[in-house]
Amino acid sequence: MHQSWDQLQVETSQASQKEQQAMETMTSAFIHKFPRVTPDLFVDLSQFIPFMSVSDIMSFPASLMVNDSVLMAIRDHSSNMKSQQKRAFAKRLLQSHVLGEVPSWPPYFLSSILPLLPHLPVCHFQQLTSQQ
Repeated sequence: MHQSWDQLQVETSQASQKEQQAMETMTSAFIHKFPRVTPDLFVDLSQFIPFMSVSDIMSFPASLMVNDSVLMAIRDHSSNMKSQQKRAFAKRLLQSHVLGEVPSWPPYFLSSILPLLPHLPVCHFQQLTSQQ
């Protein structure tokens, strides 16, 4: 099945509420099938990002959030994400010790997470410097 993921096409524009819920359930089942979500697996599942639950997002390893491919996948699918999903991804970013404190985040990193920035808690958003 994993070898066929790139052939799956997920269309959300005409999905009913029932179909949305079914996709969320299926996405959660996919995520729970794998004990460790790697960057490659996350990218393979990226078309399901709009259907990921907040609890599934919060269960991802914080270190996953610093991977360039993962961040690109999140950015690419951010227009179809709900606010609570963006907030959860922003929270996971804040929990990654690899990144350090918000004022130390480099501009190139900030541009890669641009769709998530408005969803940072206000206290962290205010820590951004004018150079950032």
